[in-house]
Amino acid sequence: HHLESSRMVKILLVIGGNPGINWYDVFKGQLLNGEEDIQVEMAHWDEISLTSYSDSGAVVSLHPSARPIQGTSMTAHRTVKPDFLLVRSACRGVIGQDWRTVLYGLMFSNIPSLNSLHSLYLCQEKPIVYARLNEIRRRHRQRQRQQAAASSGGDGIGQQQAEDDFDFPLIDQTYYATWREMTFSTGFPLVAKIGTAHAGFGKMKLKDAGEFEDFRSVCALQNQYVTAEPFIDWDYDFRIQKIGSHYRAFRRYSTHWKGKGMTQHDEDIEVSPKLKYWIDSASQALGMDICAMDGVHSKVDGKEYIIELNDSAIGLVSRHQEEDLIHIRDLVMTRMALSYPPPPSSSSSSSSSTSSKQSISEVVTENSAAATTSSSPPPSTIAAQAPARGSSVPATATERSGGGDNASSDVARLQAQLDEVQHRLNLLQVQHRALQQETAAHQATEKKDKANKKGGIFSSKNK
Repeated sequence: HHLESSRMVKILLVIGGNPGINWYDVFKGQLLNGEEDIQVEMAHWDEISLTSYSDSGAVVSLHPSARPIQGTSMTAHRTVKPDFLLVRSACRGVIGQDWRTVLYGLMFSNIPSLNSLHSLYLCQEKPIVYARLNEIRRRHRQRQRQQAAASSGGDGIGQQQAEDDFDFPLIDQTYYATWREMTFSTGFPLVAKIGTAHAGFGKMKLKDAGEFEDFRSVCALQNQYVTAEPFIDWDYDFRIQKIGSHYRAFRRYSTHWKGKGMTQHDEDIEVSPKLKYWIDSASQALGMDICAMDGVHSKVDGKEYIIELNDSAIGLVSRHQEEDLIHIRDLVMTRMALSYPPPPSSSSSSSSSTSSKQSISEVVTENSAAATTSSSPPPSTIAAQAPARGSSVPATATERSGGGDNASSDVARLQAQLDEVQHRLNLLQVQHRALQQETAAHQATEKKDKANKKGGIFSSKNK
């Protein structure tokens, strides 16, 4: 039983995820702002209970884990006040588990998190995620129509063709609030899904109206909404993974229409500008730092279709897991540094004064060049970086040098701050556009009401 936030320690609570990943080792030796230790605690949603206070934050009780990592605190009962959260599993299970009340308690205390708790809240219902993706598609098509109207041949046609190449091909979908509304379909075959579920649960492929009616009778026993979308006869599916500013893309093959089963295998593919555009647009719309987009490639028309977006609970491909854990760790440390900046001091002021002689453009250029050269150290270097005591997670180059290169450290910190500013600007732009649309709709409604009132619709007789 301990509360350790009072000393020079920040508590990082990792929730869920692969029980075989030792996050204690992943963050071993990390210092926040070069001076504060990181105390890691791990727990799954069902092992957490909490009380949140408006004046002092959340007090979280972590029960002994049923799947503990030996030699860690997971075998004991712990009471902590977490300073930061890394959420690696969904707080809703496929067979009725629901820990959203814990999520609400963490939100009540405004604990910084990766992904943000607001983003995780939005992702609790898939129709909300789909609505955000559909808004991206709507804006994109509107922009295409405007460009098509403005272009008049020549370069305009070429510009329009370039825009077409970066379409946002979200699959069409129908939402039924209850089974009673399921009196018609938009065509067959289709895929129907009950509520919000994961890993292929709760969905069926329906070939005709008879199967649709049978499925409707089953839905009548569930107090859930239903969504339906066209079935795409695909030859492969794809996943685009984003961890901060690092991207991966995979092409996956399976003999099962859900993309599951023992025959599934995958391969790495290039992250093209088109794929990067898709995942960046989606992550900005939902405020995600860690996410993955899934889609399929039709073997009928040769087109790609975006199916869904997954939050920070995404699994990692085993052959890249070691490197991706480093990306997650570094992203967490960057976000923690932004949430808990170091106090001003004379030494830091002097350091920042010296480093300010280098222009921001030079910093961005240097970091962009470094990023395109390599996003990770070579395998031989990774093996040499492994920390002591059997940890499987390597250290970064900065850690090997002991942090002696202050200029490199300042450049990395400034680049992280620039990335965060850009991320927040993107979110503000999305919110601004939404506010403009709401204002325009409100003004149109007021204008219509005034016209109706002037025409006598609201006369006492009509009332």
